Formats: sequence, structure tokens, C-alpha cells
Amino acid sequence: TMKAAEENRRVLVIDDDPAILKLYQEILTKSAPIPSNNYFNMVEAPQTEAEENQSEEYFDVTVASSGQEGIELACAAHDKGSPFPIAFIDMRMPPGIDGLETARNLRKLSPWIYIIIVTAYSDRTIDEIQQALEHDVIFLQKPFVHDVIFQLARTLCRSWNRDRALERAERREKYGAFQDGLSEMSSIVLDNIGNMILGVESSCNRVIETCQQINKVGDTCRDLSQELDLAQQKEDLNSLKKLNQQMIEVGRTLPDVLDRALWPSHSSLDSVQVGIEHIIKVLNIQRGNTLSSNLSDNFSMLQLIDDLLLLISKESKRAVINIEPLIESSLYELSLPRNKLLNTLINLTQNSIESIQSRIKEKALPPSEGKIILRVSIINNQLNISIEDNGSGIDPSIHSQIFEFGYSTKQGHSGFGLHAAGNFIGSCKGSIKVKSEGNNQGTQVHMTLPTII
Repeated sequence: TMKAAEENRRVLVIDDDPAILKLYQEILTKSAPIPSNNYFNMVEAPQTEAEENQSEEYFDVTVASSGQEGIELACAAHDKGSPFPIAFIDMRMPPGIDGLETARNLRKLSPWIYIIIVTAYSDRTIDEIQQALEHDVIFLQKPFVHDVIFQLARTLCRSWNRDRALERAERREKYGAFQDGLSEMSSIVLDNIGNMILGVESSCNRVIETCQQINKVGDTCRDLSQELDLAQQKEDLNSLKKLNQQMIEVGRTLPDVLDRALWPSHSSLDSVQVGIEHIIKVLNIQRGNTLSSNLSDNFSMLQLIDDLLLLISKESKRAVINIEPLIESSLYELSLPRNKLLNTLINLTQNSIESIQSRIKEKALPPSEGKIILRVSIINNQLNISIEDNGSGIDPSIHSQIFEFGYSTKQGHSGFGLHAAGNFIGSCKGSIKVKSEGNNQGTQVHMTLPTII
């Protein structure tokens, strides 16, 4: 159980009446005396034992006099990693946005916030509000009694903290299972690859032995040639006759010697090629299994971007490439397959780094001028991610092929990265587009994903 000191006990109150805001603070803050129940001309009742115990608990109350101010405070709290578990919201707050629009924006920022609509009059029906906000909405009529507010704050804060603790435990469990699966798979893959490497090593040793045999034949021919030249200089007819005969015999046997040496070598080289192809297939299977989980996780996109920049920092610094993240400050929590999304972004960013390095190598871009821009925003409940680079670009004629399995414009590459990215984004019912004006014109990759699946 989470200790009270570790719990998030932040409460956001949005109301255009300063007296109401003061009352909330009196009810919920630690040092304030418990206010009288007759604030709204209700019958004053003696303080109960439960009410006396309330003074031992407290909440961190933040107040706002308009919906827009409340949204801004919630955004700032979210960016600092301290979101509000609950919000008390008045419905009528002229001349700005009303309580429903305020609550809708808070719910976009954090899908798990509890909304308490507190109002005496409303231009919206309960059904309309419930349909718009879908879940975790409570309605409270003014005038209210202070202990109702306190009990709601205490119960909902505890529920919010308990749910977040369960989510963290579930993420740890998923990550542990994910790591266990990787360890088991890695062991199998390493054994498989280890056996193939031993076979490849044996084949390579046979090729080396073949080369040594051919070198011996070459040494023999060179020695005979040198002796023949020396005999000609000395005009030693007996030696010339003897050496000529030896050369003829060597010439006759040479094809057989080479055949005996080279045919096993051909077989060994074929074995090497088959072994390498097998290793590549096994690695691709391992990569596919690593990225195969479609389980969604609740996570912060800001934290994921930090992880991405950390993981690719070594490569980008070594290549002297500037990565500029342009991240929307009000990104809220998402529910997507986090590991797959992170690996997709790593693959795409590495593609950009390699593309820039290629352009620099061709002297079409000065060193240290490589640049990658990473844009992340949420528009209409859709996560938008763009990766733009000033690398070698892509020929427009092959745009339709780049997501095909095994297709790559880079020699020695598997062509798996973009294919896997396309499959992942498609499985999330998102979209991915690649745009490039041509060679040395850079590339833009734009992805759109739902925020929750």
C-alpha cells in the first residue's frame, strides 16, 4: 500500500466565485479550520468524530477562476509530472468556456482524471455531460456540505493512486515477462547462431587450406621458372631438357590438382553463404519476436522521446548530427504498445542518421551540418510524429517499394526496418507516409496513430 506521503493528493478546483474557491481551500487544506455547514444557509450540525479525524488529512489544492486558467494549470502540472487526480468544476463560468468544455480538455490531457461537476444551474443535461466525458464523472448540486466534498476528494484520490499503483505493477510484470521472453528467445537464437558460426568457421578453414594448396602449386611453378631462366643463361642444355620435361609434367597435372583443390572450396563457400543467410533469417525472426507484442501500455510520450534521444545519442554524437526535438508541451498520456513504438522510432531515426552519413561521404553535405527534426503533437486525438532529415533522400520512383519486406536502397541492409514500421503502424490502425523530393533532398517520414488502442 502506498504511504500517504507518497500519494498524489493534488486537487484542482475551477469556479468563477471567489467565495466558493475559498471554501474549497478551507475544506481541503491541512491547516484550515473545518468550516461551518451553514455556509449555504443550511442547518448547522455539531462536528462528528469522523469530521474531527478529517483534520488529520489534507490535500494540495490549486484553484482557478475560469476554465481556460484551469486547463493551463493542468497542462503545467502534467508537464512537471504531477497531474491532478481529480477536478471540481463549476458548470457556468461566463464569459469563458463552460464546465463541460473545460472537463473535455482536462480529459484529453489525462484520460484518468476524475471529474466532479458542481453546479446550481446547468445549460447541459446530465446525459449530454456523461456522453461527452464517458467515464469517472460525478454530479454534485450546490449548495453542498463540506464533508461531502472532503469525502469525495479522499475517496477519489485514493482510487486514482491505487489505479496508478496497479498500472505500475502491471507494467513491471509485463516488462518482466517481456524480458524473460527475450532471454529465452535470445538463448535459443544464440545457440542456433553459435552452431551456424561453427559450421561457417569450418567451411572457411577448408577454403584457407585450399588456398594454401594452390599457393604450393604456384610456388613450385615459380621455382621451376627461375631454374629454367638460370639454365638458359648458362646455356646448360641438359638442365634445360630436364626442366622442360618437369614443366610439361606440371602443366599436365595442374588441372587435376586445381580441380581437387577448388571443388571442395566451391562447396565450402556455398556452405558459408547458406550459413550467413540462415543467421540473417534467425536474427530477423528474433527481431520480429522482440517487436511482436501488441499489448498496450499507459505511458508518457514525453518520457518515451527522452528514452529515444538517450538511446540514439551515441550514434548521433559520433556522426556529429544535430537532433532537434519539437515536442508539443501539452502531450498527455497514451495507451499504445510502447516498446514497439520506441523501436520503430529508433529504426527510423537510425535510417536518417545513415542517410545523412551517406550524403556527407559523397561530399554532397558538409560535415557537422547533418540535421534531424523530430516533431510530436496531438491533433484531434491523433498522435502525429514526423522525422525530417537532410540526408541523401529517396528517388520518388521507388516510394511505393520502400515498405516491402527485404527491399533496401542500402547495400548490405535487410530492408526490415521500414517494413516492420509499416506493419506496426498498420496494426494500430494508423498511417505512415514517406516523402522525398529526390537524391540529396532529404526525407520526411510522417506517422499518425490513435492515442488509445
